[in-house]
Amino acid sequence: MKLAIFKTCRTARWHLSRNWWLQALLFIAIWALGEAVVRQFSIPIPGSVLGMGALLAALELRWISVRWFRRGARGLLAHLLLFLTPAMLAVVNHRELISMTGLKLIVAVLIGTPLVMIGTAVVVEIGFRLQPIRER
Repeated sequence: MKLAIFKTCRTARWHLSRNWWLQALLFIAIWALGEAVVRQFSIPIPGSVLGMGALLAALELRWISVRWFRRGARGLLAHLLLFLTPAMLAVVNHRELISMTGLKLIVAVLIGTPLVMIGTAVVVEIGFRLQPIRER
């Protein structure tokens, strides 16, 4: 029985260290696990960051081997441009974003975003200050 389990584990490790698709799926599984933990415990950080931290810790503690992720990471980096293609196509399809209209949009975003953030912070602060008054 132990020999069969040992052979199965060895075979799984062999496949995992040679197949970049399996390694990419392992990355996705770690990301999904991080998302699940963040949602379950309402942790205020992105699940992908938590998963990356857990992966880094497991690699540093040598609980898992770098070989299980090397090909998957290289494969994902090799195809990284595919993840950016939809955004580039949007810019190409809307040429007005590169002209004067685009410049106006950028200025509006650069000015509008801080104003919205400051306004939201002021409203939240006022709400927190008024809360003890309401509770009396």
